[in-house]
Amino acid sequence: MTSAVSAPYNPFPDEKLATIQDNSVSAIQIPFLPKIGSLGILGDYNTIIELSLAAEKYNLNEKEFVKIAFCESSFNENAVGKAGEFGIFQFKEKTFYQYCEGDWKNTENQITCAAKMMAEGKKSHWTCAK
Repeated sequence: MTSAVSAPYNPFPDEKLATIQDNSVSAIQIPFLPKIGSLGILGDYNTIIELSLAAEKYNLNEKEFVKIAFCESSFNENAVGKAGEFGIFQFKEKTFYQYCEGDWKNTENQITCAAKMMAEGKKSHWTCAK
């Protein structure tokens, strides 16, 4: 007997979806982004998967969470802002350590910290969340 599975959220509805399967998840569908990938902005899909999993863990709107990350940095994990912000969520070092621990320039730490902060109602720290 197979159970019905609803279609996963696609943050980029105009793009084709690729399906990834592994032992921990039955299937994850992620957008195939040839334009972004060909520019080197997004080298692989790990970032989108990490964003999706963090949104789920912290009970956030996945679409909104992914859009904020894209708006802040175009998924560029090494993006540097004019005021010294860094990474996918454009954290300032002081802000990151005010709310989170670990290496503030690490993408996984930034994703986790942003999800935690947004779950606590601190979206106002991001320009793209306003």
